[in-house]
Amino acid sequence: MSLAEMKVHYVETVKDAEDFLRWLGERRPESTIAIDTETSGLQWWTPHFLRMVQFGDSEQGWSVPFKWWGGVVKQAMDYVVKSDMRVVMHNAKFDMHALESAGLSLPDWRRVEDTVVLDHLLDSGRPHSLKEVAARLFGQEAKAGQALLKQDMQKHGWT
Repeated sequence: MSLAEMKVHYVETVKDAEDFLRWLGERRPESTIAIDTETSGLQWWTPHFLRMVQFGDSEQGWSVPFKWWGGVVKQAMDYVVKSDMRVVMHNAKFDMHALESAGLSLPDWRRVEDTVVLDHLLDSGRPHSLKEVAARLFGQEAKAGQALLKQDMQKHGWT
């Protein structure tokens, strides 16, 4: 599946939230799910630090604004932890801290794969940003995802 064929969802309505939780519920313990956080910066002690949590697999991605759908994110994280799924994060230390600062359940570290650490192990002398790693591993199309994201953000008025 190409990046352009990925289904990306933004949770805005109760139906969106239900669809997201249904999708998540179809994941099994042997599944791998990617989780990413978007924050207001680096000051984790400030109000509304956690802005958004994104969940995805190889076919779909879900962006869930924490301010409006915090209960849905809590339910999702509780399910991820309870089902003992394998979780992939890029810079897991930061993302886990962002989730923890919002009072959310955290996956057991033994179930978390941190792609920034893995990339450092492969070659410590190159850039390790998510976009750079994705472009190296999957080609420039992966980096083009930023343009698709900006296009969707403008189209829907997202920040």
